[in-house]
Amino acid sequence: MNGVNASAILSAYDDNPDGKLDLAEFTLVVRDLTEQRAALEPHPPISPRRPQPPLQPPPVDLEQEAAASRLQHEIRAHQAEKHEERAEQQRAAMVVQKNLRGAKGRKKYLDEKDRLVSHYHKLLQKQIQTRFKSYARCFRMIDADNSGSIDPAELKTHLPGMFNLTIPDSVMEDLIKLTDKDGDGEIRFAEFARVF
Repeated sequence: MNGVNASAILSAYDDNPDGKLDLAEFTLVVRDLTEQRAALEPHPPISPRRPQPPLQPPPVDLEQEAAASRLQHEIRAHQAEKHEERAEQQRAAMVVQKNLRGAKGRKKYLDEKDRLVSHYHKLLQKQIQTRFKSYARCFRMIDADNSGSIDPAELKTHLPGMFNLTIPDSVMEDLIKLTDKDGDGEIRFAEFARVF
């Protein structure tokens, strides 16, 4: 492009006569010049398409196909084995979690039960000390058959009844176990006085 053509293009496309082309003006110049050039160039002749021969499948190598089949079978077997291992690990993890949750639940239950036993034990101690001058008198009132020892049934019914208390059976059984130190099923005065 020579200087004359450039100044003619500048004057033709410079919408605001500042002597410069902005981006929009320059884009118009490029588009128009590209169209003019394409109109001047001859188009190449269109050649007829030659028909392509149909694609033939490659020859089958039976050994290679058998090896590929064995390989695929081995891969599937390996994947199935890994899948079974992961499933077994997940089952084991679930059992461990279940046991942990169970252990935590049992611990929470035992903690709550221990708290209840402690609460009723202190409450009974306070009631006995407040109402009776001596442990012997309280012991004789609970020993309904005057055998000199209290059996668990007597303690279970008479001790809460003396103070109008409703004590859960599980708590009362724990208190009986706590009181019957030698575990013979009979609570003697020394065992009673030691606990209460």
